[in-house]
Amino acid sequence: MKEKIVKLSEREHILRRPSVYVGSIKKEESQEYIYTDGKFTKQSVLRTPGLLKIINEIIDNSVDEFIKTEGKFSTKIDVILEKEFFSVKDNGRGIPVESTILPDGSEILTPELCWTHARAGSNFNDNSSSIGTNGVGSALTSIFSKSFTGETKDGKSRCILKTKNNNDSIVCEIVSSTKDRGTSVTSYPDFERFEEKEFNEDYARIIKSRLYFLSACYPKITFTFNKEKIKIDPKALI
Repeated sequence: MKEKIVKLSEREHILRRPSVYVGSIKKEESQEYIYTDGKFTKQSVLRTPGLLKIINEIIDNSVDEFIKTEGKFSTKIDVILEKEFFSVKDNGRGIPVESTILPDGSEILTPELCWTHARAGSNFNDNSSSIGTNGVGSALTSIFSKSFTGETKDGKSRCILKTKNNNDSIVCEIVSSTKDRGTSVTSYPDFERFEEKEFNEDYARIIKSRLYFLSACYPKITFTFNKEKIKIDPKALI
């Protein structure tokens, strides 16, 4: 019997083969370094690696903005993690609110391109010191979300993107002019794809501990987790 050749869209391939992009989507027990009582210790946690991945990719984008601007922007990164959603906000330059021409000749607003298309971004330089996944992270987060909202301000315009049901519906528009800058993302993940119903305490422990680690690596960035300022003694990494 002759096999049928199927051409999947970028979104369809990511959803059908998630482990290629985000790692395991199975809940697993592991030993992680958790920051407790002023030090990192190995502790047992139960989590799904792929679900952590879509959070960390957004955090990494904000840290990358600090790196790319040599510390001039994204000096404050706020992370919120509740049971049903997470959000990341920074005071970076914002994504340029302008149109980008795609290979087929069509136009798309750059924030929509960055947040919903894989292989779109500015981290493709082989000499780059960025920590994010080159041109994939934000798109993975929106694709694996039941609801995703991105807002960016580039000093001239304010743009809001909203997606539903794994990017089945996408609306991106310029809503006002502004002199402010910065970017925020809020995601309500599609938990069923990660064998979860919500974010439990282990996810909070892992993400908060990573922010402690990042704050030690980038002391000029002020991190907050659920409105609590993250402070760390550098000796905790020794």
